Amino acid sequence: MRRRRAAMRWLLLLITSAAASNSSILNWHSIHTNATRWANDKRVNIRTLKNQQQHECARIKPFVPPTTTTALPPPVEGRRVAWFMSMSKPDDEVSATYVDFARAATASARLNAPTLYPFFLYTFLPHQDVEEPDDRLVRFLKRAGTHVLKWRLSFYADIPLKIRKSKQGHVSVGAFGRLDVPLVAATVLKPIFEQHNIDKTYVLYTDTDVIFARDWPAHNQLTVCRGCPRGWPNPKCCKHPLKDDEPAVFLAGTEVFSIWGLNSGVMYMNVPRMLADRGNLLDWGNEKAWQFMMYDQGMLETFYRQKVRAEELRRDKAPFRDVSEGNWHAWESFDDLKYNARGFMRVPPEQPYLWHWHGFKPYDVACWLSVLERDRWHFEDSVRDAIQRTKKEKLCRGLLGPRMVVHECSLAMYLDLYASHLQLLAVADALAAE
Repeated sequence: MRRRRAAMRWLLLLITSAAASNSSILNWHSIHTNATRWANDKRVNIRTLKNQQQHECARIKPFVPPTTTTALPPPVEGRRVAWFMSMSKPDDEVSATYVDFARAATASARLNAPTLYPFFLYTFLPHQDVEEPDDRLVRFLKRAGTHVLKWRLSFYADIPLKIRKSKQGHVSVGAFGRLDVPLVAATVLKPIFEQHNIDKTYVLYTDTDVIFARDWPAHNQLTVCRGCPRGWPNPKCCKHPLKDDEPAVFLAGTEVFSIWGLNSGVMYMNVPRMLADRGNLLDWGNEKAWQFMMYDQGMLETFYRQKVRAEELRRDKAPFRDVSEGNWHAWESFDDLKYNARGFMRVPPEQPYLWHWHGFKPYDVACWLSVLERDRWHFEDSVRDAIQRTKKEKLCRGLLGPRMVVHECSLAMYLDLYASHLQLLAVADALAAE
């Protein structure tokens, strides 16, 4: 915990210095962080790959556009897609770190994804007052054009007290909010959807720790994975255009901390279908005493891996994958390099629609940056081993799981992403100060 607090102090120091030099007039080119300087260092971006050949790492194309004003581009005209985030109202140090994730994600969407109509499900615990004045985060979100819904998790009483009070319990309450998204989209927010010409069948949900680099594509421009060997998505089998009645349940990416798992951090949801499944899903949670790996993510994965889901889809004449296929599940997968890019993967061949801080977070990169600045990074090691060494030397968190694969160009990629994260926070600060 001491190391985590040290990383957070470093992160806050960098954010403060980046934001202090920017007021309502903002020149993003002037933000030249230490992260960018280190990303340009040859020891970071020229690495030896598995073939023992030195390789110059491909770099992320800049996606925070240069400007001299904080004015955000106007929303696009015509049909729009609802984009939801869900977060619990912070009441501790851990949950408070997610505020900046939400601010950066919102700024990136307003800059790069004007097709999206942003909604924020702000979940309150029983002791928190929904009627209280707007806090700093809500004021910023509203100024950025986000519809904020202060919300009590509809099934909070079903979640066992032990889980609610666990180390990550408060954060998980906010994450469980994604299970309420189909409910609020079809009921409470229905008038808003109709008023603003928002698609009522399909909505996008993301965790707060994402950054949009491009506008979210139209429905039929999305691609889905089909016939992948052993059921494992890869770019070669993930180029099939999405049909009008797909996905039958939802589209999502893959998990790296378990074999062939679901990553629910980015989900393109079929609202009517998931609303119809809602009762059975909550019953499934109660039946299993809510004991799932990765909380709500594990709950979704185990529920939608049951073969009975295929029978329900067949009965409703909805599209579904044949149950004889390997790694069967009722949800559909998309290409992570396009829709759920992570810094530990290889550099995507083209700019992804969004980046996801899945696994390592900005405060991890801030910690690595402090190690680099103190000349304690072991460049002779592979990047994966160097990250793990920071844990052995009691500097940073290290790897987040034994199965985690880290590409040799990941350090440069994470430093570039971190610089973009700081730029977006500076944008958010300037907007909030207006």
